[in-house]
Amino acid sequence: MTDISDVGRNLEETNDVVEAGGIFLQLSNKIDSAESKNEDAFQGLISSYFDFEGALFNRYKELKPTYGIEGSRALVKSEVRKEIPETKLSDDALKKRIERARKMFRIFNTIGKEKIAQVKSIPPGFILNLTVDDTDYVIAKVLKGASSKGTA
Repeated sequence: MTDISDVGRNLEETNDVVEAGGIFLQLSNKIDSAESKNEDAFQGLISSYFDFEGALFNRYKELKPTYGIEGSRALVKSEVRKEIPETKLSDDALKKRIERARKMFRIFNTIGKEKIAQVKSIPPGFILNLTVDDTDYVIAKVLKGASSKGTA
């Protein structure tokens, strides 16, 4: 004979399993959502660095005919510092931001800005920490991959 308290306990265990299955689905969905948001954030960060350097480069090109290479660099740097005060970014932090922007611009201007949308699982920090040689290697691999797909 089955004790009624045992039946109640078994039903509670069954409900726990169903609820646990529901929580697993919910948590899995949260992971999917976070990964999607992460991809969007990665792509947004890369695009922001790309656009920042694009704006620097365009301003430099505007000033270069009048002020030459060195004068244009100095003026652009001065304009950037005027707009972004040291209270927002120290000189070192600003220099690092500009270096990172140049790296992103160099990579994606060479391989195509549309490739930013293909960055899904590589954190921007990984790209930003590539050496010059590593950057050249990545650019060459992407360009070779694109040209071999185009001729195949």
